Amino acid sequence: MRSEALRSAAGRLGLPGWGALVAVVAAQFVPLTQLLGYEFSTLCGVLTIWLGVPWLIARRAQWWDDERVWRSWFAAMRPLALALLAAGAVSALNALRVQNCDLAAGGWIYLWLAMAAAPSAAALALVSVAARPGRSAYAVALTVVAVSYAATLLFLATQPAITAYNGFFGYFAGSIYDEALQPVTTHAWFRAYTLSAASAAVGFVVLRGAHRVQDRALFALAAASAMTLFAYRGELGLERDRAYVERALGGRMETAHFEIFFDAGAFDERARKLLASDHEARFEEVRRMLGVEAPRQKLRSFVYANREQKGALMGARNTLFAKVWLGEMQLLWGGLGDGMLAHELTHLMLAQSAGNWTGLPTRFGLPLNGVLEGAANAVEWSAEERDDHAWSAAIVRLGKGVPVAELMTPTGFWSRSGDTVYTLSGSFNRWLIETRGSPRFLEVYRSGDPVAAYGADWAALETGWRAFLSAYPLTAEELDAASFRFDRPSVFEKRCARTIASRFEEASSNLTQGSVAAATNCLEQILADDPSNLLYKMRVAGLLRRAGAEQRAEALVLEVAEDGRATRAQRGEAKRTAGDLAWARGETVAAQHLFAEALALTPGSGGQRALGVRLQAIAEAKERPRAAEAIRRYLGAEGPALAVSVAELEEALEAEGSQVARYLLAVRLLQLDPSSATERLAESALATERDGARLAYLLRAQGRYFARKGAAKEACEVWKRVASSAPPGSEGAVEAAMWMGRCEAGTLPNLDAPAGEWE
Repeated sequence: MRSEALRSAAGRLGLPGWGALVAVVAAQFVPLTQLLGYEFSTLCGVLTIWLGVPWLIARRAQWWDDERVWRSWFAAMRPLALALLAAGAVSALNALRVQNCDLAAGGWIYLWLAMAAAPSAAALALVSVAARPGRSAYAVALTVVAVSYAATLLFLATQPAITAYNGFFGYFAGSIYDEALQPVTTHAWFRAYTLSAASAAVGFVVLRGAHRVQDRALFALAAASAMTLFAYRGELGLERDRAYVERALGGRMETAHFEIFFDAGAFDERARKLLASDHEARFEEVRRMLGVEAPRQKLRSFVYANREQKGALMGARNTLFAKVWLGEMQLLWGGLGDGMLAHELTHLMLAQSAGNWTGLPTRFGLPLNGVLEGAANAVEWSAEERDDHAWSAAIVRLGKGVPVAELMTPTGFWSRSGDTVYTLSGSFNRWLIETRGSPRFLEVYRSGDPVAAYGADWAALETGWRAFLSAYPLTAEELDAASFRFDRPSVFEKRCARTIASRFEEASSNLTQGSVAAATNCLEQILADDPSNLLYKMRVAGLLRRAGAEQRAEALVLEVAEDGRATRAQRGEAKRTAGDLAWARGETVAAQHLFAEALALTPGSGGQRALGVRLQAIAEAKERPRAAEAIRRYLGAEGPALAVSVAELEEALEAEGSQVARYLLAVRLLQLDPSSATERLAESALATERDGARLAYLLRAQGRYFARKGAAKEACEVWKRVASSAPPGSEGAVEAAMWMGRCEAGTLPNLDAPAGEWE
């Protein structure tokens, strides 16, 4: 009897039902889908279409009624809704095994992306059965879904966006580096559209047979709603094509090799000339290093004012990327010399060297991620304290390296921390280009076969690269800094990655809007979600400090400073923050002690320079109390308060003549104020500065200042001084090499050129 009942249940469930059950259970053991949230919701939405619709068609006798089509639609929805409720319950219960930091938010996402797929799936089954009552109904449904998917893929392939909505899979978030996803309100508008479209489709079937006046009204209302929502899909954030992005940005200019679209309100005439100059200069740098020819058509560059605008218009706030097959890139530009422009431009200029229409290096049809991203990092070659060779040497010595063969695969690359894989692949590819030449590198980019290009496989090439890295001298402090920088999990390994990223975004937004209590609540929830995460503690402490919760922020940073798991660099950062808080309370002796301890723990010239400024200001406080207070306020200022603190710094410098105040003010004004007064102040600071690290940094700030001003001769003189004194492989040496390359190529900007030259 029991076996007959089981067989009966299995028969009712059918193959699609069992397939869905297996998929839902298996998802509970896979990173990201094991949580009730976006990934699991999207999976269930897809299963509803691909397994639920065939199941409904196979059982059409149980719900289909020619005379009552509306009722048939609701009857078809019912088993799908029950199955989705059961799947959601499984995921919610899995929170007993795997921490799910916000079941309520996950439930809302599940409602819009999974549960709300039931009306569309039921409507598709109904329309398919009405169109072809026999077995051909399966073909109708498959054709509709295939055409819909093809349209969405075409949109993603041909438009700037990397996110997309589709009635038959829900929402696709294209970047794993943007962990905080689209707001739920946009999902609600999307489902309002799919429900209207599904209602209109069912209404059309109703109108084919005997119907009432009310049926016509329902169909007209649903169709009108769907068409209205479709017409305003751009404004609602559902679909923003290239024309929408171009209109929203509002600015356009052409250069010899580029068509540049930019935010017209964020770029004045001076900034536009610098932007155009930087594009052309980077073009020459990429061309010279890789030996590639200029593309036959102009490349398109979309430059956004900030990450919020970028996220709203094309779906990714933090990720910069290029669609190489289109010859266009999406950027946040940090000013003249921005390395990320070189990174994305490298992708575009290597596209014609690839052996396929995508413009990507591939092997057996799969992209070689280590070559693709490594080439871009190799050309960009920016540095934070040290270059990628030095950081890669540290990664390898710490035992955190990734085999090159793994870097080449999509799973091996994207499943690791972005900092780690980009650094390693950048160093490896730079080594290949420098030691074996660009022609061979272009060959491996074209064929994807290292043996054909180099006569050796990836493992043999890796042996030579690691031998090269082993010669890099590294101190214990640098290894500790590398451990701090690269010991970070990928999105697949983080606890509640989506939820915590969204909470950080929400807290920052609340602080900007003045909602301190709401921001503080978000931050405390983050600490409750992952109480042992030292990186989160430091980040939360910084935001709590902005919120005015200094006591709570201090408690957190002191926890990090005393935590046995913290690296030296982490303890140094924590003690510096604790010192800032003590200094703000007027406890100068305690602050001085904390800064001195932090200095002994902090690697790298940047952190040591910042601590040296604090210690010198405190040491001079008795002689220059006004300057010391102005320096303290300036170092802690943000937003509108920063302009006030700069004015106070100027007044204190004039009254007391502090060298630290002169240095800070010179660096700040060199970034913001092109004037003869700024130049005189910078020369005075350079002439009187005795600290080597501060002198080197000030000189680099002056070099950037002259380059942005368009004073090529002065800029080249400064960068020549930087290049002669910066240690090889250091941040200063890498930056100086880029600027000296522009001096030699004659590609520094000339802001006195006629406006028409850039338009």
